[in-house]
Amino acid sequence: MEALAAVSLAGNILQFLQFCAGLVSESRQIYDSIEGTTKDCKDLEEVCRKKQSGLLRHLEQLQGAKLTLVHDHSAKLNEIEALVRDVSFEAKTIMSNKDDSQVLLESLSAQLKAISSLSERQWISEHKVVHSLYYESLSVRHEAIPSAHSQTFNWILSKKSKCGKGIQYPKVTLRKWLRKGEGIYWVSGKPGSGKFTLMKYIADHTEALASLKEWAGPRECVVAAYYFWNAGTRLQKTVEGLLRSLLFDIFSSHPELIPAAAPPDRLANTSSKSFGRQYRLYGDEIVPTWTINEMLSTLHKLSNIDTNMPRFCLFVDGLDEYHGDPKEVVRILQTLACGKNFKLCVSSRPWNVFEDSLGLQESQKLYLHELTRHDIHQYISSTLQEDHSWKLEAISDARYTNLIEQITTKAQGVFLWVVLVVRSVLEGLSNSDSIQLLEKRIEQIPRDLGPFFRHILQSIEPIYHKQMALYFQVALDAAHPLTLMHYSFLDDCIEYDHPGLDAAVKPMDDHDIFHRQFSMRRRLNARCKGLLEDHLNPSEKRAYLAHGVEFLHRTVRDFLRTEEMRDFIKDILGDYPVDTSVLMAYISFIKALPSETPAEPFIKQAMAYASRAEKEMAKTAVEYVDQLSDIVELCSPSPTSPSIARLSIQNCLCVYVSECMDAGLSGFDDPSKLLQLAIEASASSDPDQMDLTEMISLLLARGAMLDDEKWGYLLYLLSTAVRSNADSNVAFRHLGVLKQLLPVTLDVNSHYLMRLSWLPLLTNVVEAELNSASRSLIDARLSMIQVLFSNGAQPNAAYNQRVFSVWTWFCCAVRLKYFQNSEKALSSDAPQTGQHGVVLCQEMLGRIMQIMVEAGANLQQPESLSAGEISSMFPARIAGQVNETIRQYSRIGRWRTDDIQTVSWRSWITSWFWGKGAQK
Repeated sequence: MEALAAVSLAGNILQFLQFCAGLVSESRQIYDSIEGTTKDCKDLEEVCRKKQSGLLRHLEQLQGAKLTLVHDHSAKLNEIEALVRDVSFEAKTIMSNKDDSQVLLESLSAQLKAISSLSERQWISEHKVVHSLYYESLSVRHEAIPSAHSQTFNWILSKKSKCGKGIQYPKVTLRKWLRKGEGIYWVSGKPGSGKFTLMKYIADHTEALASLKEWAGPRECVVAAYYFWNAGTRLQKTVEGLLRSLLFDIFSSHPELIPAAAPPDRLANTSSKSFGRQYRLYGDEIVPTWTINEMLSTLHKLSNIDTNMPRFCLFVDGLDEYHGDPKEVVRILQTLACGKNFKLCVSSRPWNVFEDSLGLQESQKLYLHELTRHDIHQYISSTLQEDHSWKLEAISDARYTNLIEQITTKAQGVFLWVVLVVRSVLEGLSNSDSIQLLEKRIEQIPRDLGPFFRHILQSIEPIYHKQMALYFQVALDAAHPLTLMHYSFLDDCIEYDHPGLDAAVKPMDDHDIFHRQFSMRRRLNARCKGLLEDHLNPSEKRAYLAHGVEFLHRTVRDFLRTEEMRDFIKDILGDYPVDTSVLMAYISFIKALPSETPAEPFIKQAMAYASRAEKEMAKTAVEYVDQLSDIVELCSPSPTSPSIARLSIQNCLCVYVSECMDAGLSGFDDPSKLLQLAIEASASSDPDQMDLTEMISLLLARGAMLDDEKWGYLLYLLSTAVRSNADSNVAFRHLGVLKQLLPVTLDVNSHYLMRLSWLPLLTNVVEAELNSASRSLIDARLSMIQVLFSNGAQPNAAYNQRVFSVWTWFCCAVRLKYFQNSEKALSSDAPQTGQHGVVLCQEMLGRIMQIMVEAGANLQQPESLSAGEISSMFPARIAGQVNETIRQYSRIGRWRTDDIQTVSWRSWITSWFWGKGAQK
């Protein structure tokens, strides 16, 4: 350690000695130098002098540039000062206008909000109109129609007369009509010739649309289509469904047409409810369904709308499947075709009624069965060529090719016959049938469809006959096609006693659904040989409901409805309770519904079967309705869902209601309240509501009281229904309940009952529009008036506390109707309905006049119609009948001389316009 300290000290001493040596050396240099400095200092001085000279030169240069820069900056500053002064002035101007700009901005903002709000309200109104036209089965028929085979119907829209192989196309005029024609083009053909497939092919084809665009010119062309279906729901086979479907197609694709064509109250934001009409929900709002007159008026406006609006081509298939008088639907379609913007392509079987009205112009019709030989040949050939066995044998044996020719010739244009024959041939090929056996198959098949269907039924194994007969009977009786799941549960009813009665409510999973549907599809094919088929509904996304069971073709349904086949089915079933079995199937079906599927619609359907089941097995039906009652309590989604009491009344379950009343169950303990429910249902305009006269009789017998209030309520409902209903079946139901209850009432001429019941009914019958009315509807309304006056309604009673009688009011109303009809005849805006509505109106008013005269109308009143007036206002036949009735009753003087002060009819017409609102 001491050694290290010694080394460190030695180092320090050495460093000090070096410093001292250097210092002495520098001092020596200074002493010896003349200038008194060292060489290093001299070198440093020289370097500094040179640097100084350089810096001085740079400073002189910078000084000159600085003067120039200062001058430039001074000019820029002057410019900036000027700009600042200008900006300051502008700022002061802007600030002075700030308040005005703010006011203008707020005004524009308010206007934009108002426009946005108006646009939103208009969109909601238009969407509400479209929603009110929609119905659940609207597109079902279109989707159920099979698409045309890839090699068929090409000729109908082709521009060429021959195809590439030199085959001559049939000469048809449809394409020319699409491009330039007007009015109605009629497609006709034998049953099973493929009319509905062709109509779908045309309506959906781009070439047809291109041809229609040529017809429309610079305007757009809108296509709408409807397919009548006799086996479907009510709206699939009635005028109401036709008109709703056409308007839905038009308005859903072109909502901008709604304000110009729809009735104004349809666009109003109102949810007021009028009794006697049907309603549906739009969100939380109640929207009335469309009346026939509303829809016809709307279509009439569209058909004559301004020239810058679209033109319309309507396709209507299956006029022969219309549920009613064919003349009625033809008249309505001819009325639509008279509009300058409308033309129609329609199809039907060649019935005389259609030949006489639609087949008069050769250039605007075709008979499909006469034109499809080449298509049938192509279908047979291409279908059989897909079978491996056929393809192998046909290469070396010309008899296979000859077989195609035999089938084509024997078909006589009926595609359905061909489809069934080809199925039979394919079945033979799968069994390795020889050509001889295949030829024998063809020989044994009858040429006509009816015998062919019988031939198919005879091939079904006897062990399956009971199930076959049950399936056919259920399909024939169903108000609408049932699902494959319904038939699956129906099949359980054959094998088990009371299936589903003890089963719990348990949603079925997808695996079980698939398994049941797969098994039922195979059973259906084995037991019905393709005459009943499973049809997939593409628009139904729920697997449980997606598969329906329908007849192969309408001709099958027609065949099974013949007396011979009904007897055949009845002999097989014997006394088997068909409707009770369907009710049992419905119970199982509802209990197994997937949790996301509401049960309410199916409960209502089941109750309709319960009504029929009561007549088969009353005790069993009551047990199953009890099950439905439990399900109603369990599954009712809201307090507004109908109670089991209301459903039982609406479906006329007399046995069930009677037992519940005996047991004093809640909801069934007041006969008068149940009568109120029966009255409300009977007087509704719902076409699906059944007749309740038996239920009303039961309730009256069980002590229900028909007081003035209930009686007035009934006739008030009937009077308002007259204004919205155009269904003759509904009108006859109303007539039935009126006949039943009128004898029970008190004084029908009391002021309360006359004002709230029969007088508004008479008024609405007289004032109702009849453009879309059928003769049977008029008959029903006239019968209602006849029943009123036959049961004591007095034509000489005071009219609504005015100074004239019911009779004198009616005479003035006849004069007013005459003036209105004359104006319509002269108006270019009136629908081109011909004389139909006017003639019906004249016949109805003439008959009402006779009824009132026969009931004792005071013909001495000065407002009474004279014989000359009657002759001028009515056709000779009607005028002669009315005047003859007046002469007969004038001779015997059968009128009351009530003390009524009268006024002139001219004064009354003035009061009509100002006061008729008070009458309603």
